Amino acid sequence: MLIDFILIMNMSNNILNISKISIGLYQGADNDEVDQYLYDVIDHAIKMGINNFDVAPNYRNTRSEVIVGKTLNNINSQNIFISTKGGFAPFDFSDATINESDYIHTKYINTSLANKDTFDFYHFQSFDPRYLEHEFNMSLQRLNVDKIDLYYLHNPEYLLARVDKSTFLRQMNSVYIWLKQKIENKQILNFGISTWDGFFYEDANKRLQIIDFVDLAVKHNIMINFKAIQFPFNILKTDAFSKSTQFIDNSFISLVRAAIKYNISCITSAPFGQGQIKNINFPSIINENFYGTNNFQKALSFCLSAPYIQSVIFGTLNLTHLNQAIEVLNYNAHSLDSFYKVFKS
Repeated sequence: MLIDFILIMNMSNNILNISKISIGLYQGADNDEVDQYLYDVIDHAIKMGINNFDVAPNYRNTRSEVIVGKTLNNINSQNIFISTKGGFAPFDFSDATINESDYIHTKYINTSLANKDTFDFYHFQSFDPRYLEHEFNMSLQRLNVDKIDLYYLHNPEYLLARVDKSTFLRQMNSVYIWLKQKIENKQILNFGISTWDGFFYEDANKRLQIIDFVDLAVKHNIMINFKAIQFPFNILKTDAFSKSTQFIDNSFISLVRAAIKYNISCITSAPFGQGQIKNINFPSIINENFYGTNNFQKALSFCLSAPYIQSVIFGTLNLTHLNQAIEVLNYNAHSLDSFYKVFKS
């Protein structure tokens, strides 16, 4: 572990031109009131120098992509870094009158945008290139752009959890063929893998291995465009640093060290543990070493102190919350030593 951290602390992470904080637009109901909250958050964040907004077609049933698109239409968007994701189908889960299976068949199966045998009816997910192409074009329209700076494959671990490894790799290979076409057409500039626990599953047969995605990128000559992985990271969940889950060169290493090896940026989510951190009584080692007047700020300070994390994504509908985050961001004494102390304690 000590060798891992010495190596990590001496590595640069300036791979993508994005702000150290990113705003995730997954929170909130699918209604006009939440839209307005998010408009205000985005507007203020841009004024404060934040340039990356994490969206996906299924975030708030496409409304989050639409909000970003309308925002870009009203500003000089040259410095805004556009990222979105592909894999999940948008759906209004609040409408109990819609039969989910009928909707999938009508929208995707009967229109030959996806195959019934490969569509994940439980997660509303498909990595069929026909579906990805359809939803990608819809994303371009909603975002009001002609290219995506960073396109993530969204939670491919769900696919691996229900098929064998060889089937998974065949499907990912077809996805990479599609990705290469988008890259050659300059519609996708960079791509990455967005996950939840996919890289950390205890079951090695269901765990994502970054080397599989690297090998496919090399095979299709798009490794230079493989720029990011996204995963949860916070005080309660340090798996990316503390667990050796990636099997590379005949040994297991941490996810962060694997990303360093292949010059892939680490972008993290869930800095507040999906709300769990709010009411925790932090131990003295946290309170004494990380900046902030409340748990929210200290948790964010912990994430910003970590080595090789290019950007920390958090979601909020509250301008006060956003200003507290910017206060932490502008604190100039985030320390690798403080971060390292947590792991030595």
